[in-house]
Amino acid sequence: MAKVARATTHDPFATIERLRAGLPYKVLEDLVTKLGLSREEVARSIGIPPRTLIRRKHAHRLNAAESDRVHRLQEIVASTIDLLGDRDSAIHWLTTPHPALGMTVPLSLLDTDVGAAQVREILGRIRYGMYS
Repeated sequence: MAKVARATTHDPFATIERLRAGLPYKVLEDLVTKLGLSREEVARSIGIPPRTLIRRKHAHRLNAAESDRVHRLQEIVASTIDLLGDRDSAIHWLTTPHPALGMTVPLSLLDTDVGAAQVREILGRIRYGMYS
């Protein structure tokens, strides 16, 4: 089963520069393929409107803010796969409403830092057996 690769290097400063310069649009396309979700679902989860998505596809590059959100999604997906053991379980978890998140779908929270922090907190609780 294909895993979602983390978009980081061992040098966080190189990653920061890469994100500031904007990731190639292909990174988003690869993420869509690896997740098995629609382009629209992934774009919605990182807060990119459909018309902007079309412009980014033609420009072949995401802007810095969009790149940061794609990176955040990659990190959370990779963390969820690591925790749950496989891609299918992780995607199921990320696309299912959860009581600990007010019956919200985790993927729908990843367009903001606050939402992503809530998802990471729940993943941490699961990892350490404190999930209720």
